[in-house]
Amino acid sequence: DLTSPPEQLVLSGSVSKIPVVSGNVDDEGTLFILGASSLTTDALVAYYLSTLFPSNSTVVQELLQLYPSDPSAGAPFDTGSANAVTPEWKRLAALVGDLTFTAPRRFFTQEIANKQDTWVFCKHLPLNAFIKPQTNRCQ
Repeated sequence: DLTSPPEQLVLSGSVSKIPVVSGNVDDEGTLFILGASSLTTDALVAYYLSTLFPSNSTVVQELLQLYPSDPSAGAPFDTGSANAVTPEWKRLAALVGDLTFTAPRRFFTQEIANKQDTWVFCKHLPLNAFIKPQTNRCQ
């Protein structure tokens, strides 16, 4: 059982001192945003983010700037403007992947790296990954 939120346990040093291997797939957010097809404009994305950060409009504005409404900058990465299910889909996929997977992994490994053996990986799976296996690529 967890006695506190995981990030508090990490900050307090309440993490087992064992070797850690932690990583994620660079396009991880694409699967988790499939239900967000109704978020098709900047205004709708801003509203969605305001529900995640209800008392912090500064964070919402920073996220909107860091994750531009440019399909070629979104996930799945390295695909240009292709695979944009909706005008904001790739933007949301990148943002959700970073907030849900990449940021927690980085926080955790940065906090423990000087205290125990820690290895980090990033796996790049191109769209044809299930047809033809590819090699690792870390960002």
